[in-house]
Amino acid sequence: MKKDMSKQEIFDTVVTHLRKQNTQSGKGGNCFYRLGELKCAVGCLISDEDYSPDMEMNAANDLILSFAKLKHLRPHIDILDDLQKIHDNAAVSHWESQFRLTAKVFGLEYVRP
Repeated sequence: MKKDMSKQEIFDTVVTHLRKQNTQSGKGGNCFYRLGELKCAVGCLISDEDYSPDMEMNAANDLILSFAKLKHLRPHIDILDDLQKIHDNAAVSHWESQFRLTAKVFGLEYVRP
């Protein structure tokens, strides 16, 4: 994963991943950064080399601030928090409207699937 991504690249990467996956990476009411082959909005930006099971059960903001390997994501913590909330809390059928709103809030380009 490229470490110097722009906010637009972060948005595009996460949205593309979530559209393709088309489901949450959750079990028992909990979201996981990785659950088998599934990855959440933030999890899709964490390389295999940087991932650790110790990351699980940490809020996205705490994760990005606590793990030095993820410091490249710190400038994007605001949009990642929004995208993670979409993944965790919105029904998949509502993701697109939420993606569109997030793009508008952050002044990014939204491309319909």
